Amino acid sequence: MRTPLCDGVDTENYPAANPTAQPIHWLDDAVIVSLNTANWCGVRAADSTTSRGRKSLPPKTYDVARVSEWQLDLLTDALRERSARDLVRIAVLHHHLLPVSEDEEVKEFESFTNLARLRAWLRRHQFQIVLHGHKHRPVLVWDDIFDLGDFDAPPARVAVVSGPRPSSWGEPICRLIRIGAATGRQPVAGAPRMLVDNIDAQRHEHLLEPTSRVVSLDPGERYEPTSFSIEAETADAVYERLLDTLGDRADKLLNLTCVVRNAKSAEKPPTNFTKVNLPEQWLKDVVDWWQKAAPSLVATGDAPFNHGERLYGSGTHVGALDVAAGKLGSLGIDVVSVTRSRGRVARVGGEG
Repeated sequence: MRTPLCDGVDTENYPAANPTAQPIHWLDDAVIVSLNTANWCGVRAADSTTSRGRKSLPPKTYDVARVSEWQLDLLTDALRERSARDLVRIAVLHHHLLPVSEDEEVKEFESFTNLARLRAWLRRHQFQIVLHGHKHRPVLVWDDIFDLGDFDAPPARVAVVSGPRPSSWGEPICRLIRIGAATGRQPVAGAPRMLVDNIDAQRHEHLLEPTSRVVSLDPGERYEPTSFSIEAETADAVYERLLDTLGDRADKLLNLTCVVRNAKSAEKPPTNFTKVNLPEQWLKDVVDWWQKAAPSLVATGDAPFNHGERLYGSGTHVGALDVAAGKLGSLGIDVVSVTRSRGRVARVGGEG
């Protein structure tokens, strides 16, 4: 029987105890860690007395959601004993990390007393899935856990699965989580995924027909991207984001794609564009540069490439257009090849 650690019952030598707690379950494609968040549920407050020494009210009972530092330390030590690299990391606990509905609830200890500590622990161990109950709402949601000490650090994305309970016919009564080969594909390192099967409550005469969805999990890779995409409605908005992107990643960005949904907005310079003598020529100049066969900026390494260099031949370089024309000409197709760098139009291949 696998159980989480119990404060005040288990000791640091729990693996050798009989019976023993088994908070970690290692599988071929996953590691499942159970956390005891209910150790302080049912705690009774101290008896209150009147000025005459009489008890005024029965002591109140509290349900306190908390994970002790003792438990987190022991689980950390156990996780360090084996490598969880390329395994899907699943945390199982009773209480919810964040609200799973918009209902207002006014009560003591509605949330974890050390919620930020628990979330930081989940982030540092790169957990990708959290399964919980308590509120029993049929919620499947992303929870982005940020590093409170590093504003620029990307969040760790955790898929949270809230265990449902039947409240009426047609609503979810349970979820099945499938990982690895059970999803229909063999697991691949660096591309973790899970399949979630939802099963709705049905009357006896109806068949149970699960609905499934694939969830791509956070691979846990925390490196700076070498490519970046900016998309906005106007060229003005794209340009503003471009300035910030280049400022933040001037030495790291290698490939950048900008998408302007409203092409007409690109007919004039952006608001904060550096003024030039002929502002009406700014777009034409950019387009012309991208079509140059041998731009000096590419030759000096100040720009990685432009489309003209790839399309047109220059010196010993054979352009993509010439390559394509040669391929088509070998099939006996009459092809006209335009080689901009040499300023000529040539007929390649064919019988005409």
